[in-house]
Amino acid sequence: MYNFGTEKMIPLHLDVTPYTINAVSLVIIGLASTIYLLRLKEKLVTTWCMIIGLVSFTASMVTMFLTGIVLWGSAFSPLTEAFSVVGMAAMIEFAYRYPQNATSVGSRLVRVLTLVASLGALALGFGYTVRCLALHTFIPKLPPAYGYLNPATFLLALGVSIFRTIAIQSGRAPGWGGALKAFVSPQERPARLLRNFSLALSIGLVQGVVSAVGLPGIFPASLGLILINLSLLLMLAAVVYASFDFTAQQPSLVVRLAGLTLVTLQAVLGMIALYNANLIERWIVDRNTSILENTREALLAGHPEAVPWEVIYILSWPLDSPNGTAAQGRLVTARSPGFDPQPLFREDTAAQVPQVWGYFLEGSLIREAAAHSQQIRMRYGDNPAGTFYQYVGFVLDLDAVRYEVGFSLAELSSITQSQNTGMIWGVLCSALFILFVFPLFFRSNLIRPLDRLLNGVRQADEGNLETRVTVTHNDEVGYLTTAFNKMISSLRQELDGRQEAEAQLRQLNLTLEERVSNRTRELEALYDVTAASSQARDTQTLLTILLDRSLRALRGQSGFILLFDEPVAVSKQSEVGVKLAASHNLPSNWLSYFQTMHIEDSWISSVIDNPEPLLISDTWQDVRIPPFMCQEDPLVLILAPLHAGSQALGILGMGRPKQQHFDLDEVALLVSIVNQVGVAVHTDYLRQRAQQATVLEERQRLARDLHDSVTQSLYGLVTMTEVGLMQVENKTLASPQDTYRKIGQTTRQAIREMRLFIHQLRLPELEKEGLVNALDLRLAAVEGRSDVKARLIADENIHLPLPVETALYHIAQEALNNSLKHAGAANVTITLSRTPLEVVMEIVDDGKGFSITQRKNGGMGLSNMYTRAREIGASLEITSQPAQGTQVKVILKEKP
Repeated sequence: MYNFGTEKMIPLHLDVTPYTINAVSLVIIGLASTIYLLRLKEKLVTTWCMIIGLVSFTASMVTMFLTGIVLWGSAFSPLTEAFSVVGMAAMIEFAYRYPQNATSVGSRLVRVLTLVASLGALALGFGYTVRCLALHTFIPKLPPAYGYLNPATFLLALGVSIFRTIAIQSGRAPGWGGALKAFVSPQERPARLLRNFSLALSIGLVQGVVSAVGLPGIFPASLGLILINLSLLLMLAAVVYASFDFTAQQPSLVVRLAGLTLVTLQAVLGMIALYNANLIERWIVDRNTSILENTREALLAGHPEAVPWEVIYILSWPLDSPNGTAAQGRLVTARSPGFDPQPLFREDTAAQVPQVWGYFLEGSLIREAAAHSQQIRMRYGDNPAGTFYQYVGFVLDLDAVRYEVGFSLAELSSITQSQNTGMIWGVLCSALFILFVFPLFFRSNLIRPLDRLLNGVRQADEGNLETRVTVTHNDEVGYLTTAFNKMISSLRQELDGRQEAEAQLRQLNLTLEERVSNRTRELEALYDVTAASSQARDTQTLLTILLDRSLRALRGQSGFILLFDEPVAVSKQSEVGVKLAASHNLPSNWLSYFQTMHIEDSWISSVIDNPEPLLISDTWQDVRIPPFMCQEDPLVLILAPLHAGSQALGILGMGRPKQQHFDLDEVALLVSIVNQVGVAVHTDYLRQRAQQATVLEERQRLARDLHDSVTQSLYGLVTMTEVGLMQVENKTLASPQDTYRKIGQTTRQAIREMRLFIHQLRLPELEKEGLVNALDLRLAAVEGRSDVKARLIADENIHLPLPVETALYHIAQEALNNSLKHAGAANVTITLSRTPLEVVMEIVDDGKGFSITQRKNGGMGLSNMYTRAREIGASLEITSQPAQGTQVKVILKEKP
């Protein structure tokens, strides 16, 4: 430990070295990156770790710059290492925080160790700096372990980053091979970012190794210098770029371009500075060798005053005297008349004291002397021992005399100062240019054109195809802008064409929708008309419903239907009557006219003789219509004939206000409606005629049956009564009981047949009663009142389709009728049963019976029974013998 606070103060002077130039570049990069990260609005924990790391590295470079100050720079040397250790600790914390905070025991232990190392390094560094600056106390050598803290924490940070890159990946293959593959080719984005961060840190491995062990004999000193400085620069640049990917807000294009340009330029200038410093040192060494040669020649010639002016002093000793004895040494010459050689002589006799600071050039001089076996001496001169050397003396042996030619280290180093200072100014000016001027250039020539292009893209993305980007430069961006304008123009033209096509398509859709709506309305109207035709039970109700549905379908205000008493041949005179069958919202005078109208009226004839509807656009102006239609407000009137083939059935008329004209679609719909109405009316007319014919036929059948049965029985009864009366009058009646008995039998038979006819006139409704109830009602109404014991054995759960039940009922009825009329049976049994495969109905009586062979081709009764059985897919079996009764059996096979 050396304390020279009581001695003269050493003035502040900067020894500008390649490390100084590199430190300036690194400080610029670190400050710019730190300011950028601090200005981010959203900062994650990892962002703060990166900020702390960058601040620490920047502080380390600042202290490296300060180490170039003569003597006092040694006070900052420990801080350079300390801040680097803190920066590496921040990088370790960052690796453990990303993407999620690691909470394992190992991670906590590593964090604690790095925290302790960082605090210890800072305490030792600041303590040393304060002691040197405040107390002027210098320690020649720091603890040996202190020099290994920086490389140790660096290697630890690199290892933690690599470990985290592998550890955060799930599903990786086991073993070293899997780990290596996971690091080289990570599949997840967080792992890729940590891999890139690890590679950035690995660049600094060179400076860590070189600064720790020096690699003696492996690299030339100049190459080692280049590797250290270049690795530091590239590592910090790579870390900065890697840190951009870990921020929530990605850097803009200007930041990336400016950052890349700054780092590249600083690296290039750093390499130039290192190369230039190496050339200057080489030149200084060669120049010094030439000066020594000139000094040798001057001493050999005996003219020491002729030595070059760069020589500060020349000392001499006899070769055979002990080295460095003040008694035998003498000053041969000195550049300054008042030069005192005694401190030099005393230095030879005193113990050697190591210096705490030295000029950068010293190493080159020592290496060059060693390379040429040149002996040199480093002299403190007027400086306190243990501070820094003032002179360097080169030893020359000439004619049994040893000379020491001394040079000032400050003067030798000053030759490099101007060159290195110029490089520093070049670095600062280039950095300022890149950070302030370069962005302006980028903004005007690249960013603004790109912003305009991006704004145009955004407007186009929002649907504004009227945008157009101004082309300011005919470069690549201008080409892209021109292509964008052409694309937008093409898209606009295509969109216009598409919009036109879409408009046409929409119009077509509207037309189709209108047509579909009209057709739907027509179909609904036709369906309503058809449904009404099937639901109405009489003509009046039918026509009222049809008129209402027609008015609703065509949005008519008023309407009417005129109906002829019977169909009329078209274009022929007829005397049939015409009546108002249905009306809606008609004026009173119209109703009065319709009460007295006649089919021979001209307007009726003109309508029914024309197959097409008669359209009256204005009832006040058209002469084809009768006067009574002109007495109210003007209407648009349409009159359509109701036709059925070549016959006219009536007229359908519809009107609405004059302003609401009937279009062609509505006329076509009305034609379809009147056709349906005509069919419905004609069908109803035919149904009525058919009912009339049926009623007439049924009356004729009942007349025949009454004549053949009841009438004959009554006629026989009258005959027997008259014969009996004549026998009583003639007193020839032998046994009146027989006559009375025959009269009673004949009377009872007539009563049975009359009840049968009455029941047939009131047939049960099978759809409501069902087959079993209908048979039960028949037996109770006829056989039960005719002294015939009738039984019905039936499964009440038998339910068959209505046509089948109707056929079975008529077969049973025919069999019962035959038994009642012809068999004289006292007992009748009906059995209705069901098996899994068939339904069986049997009618059995104990009457007279008959011969099947004689009656097989007999009356209509048996024939009808066989016919009805065939219609429902059933088989009919009749079994009978005279005096043995009759069995009728119907077997209906059920479908599976």
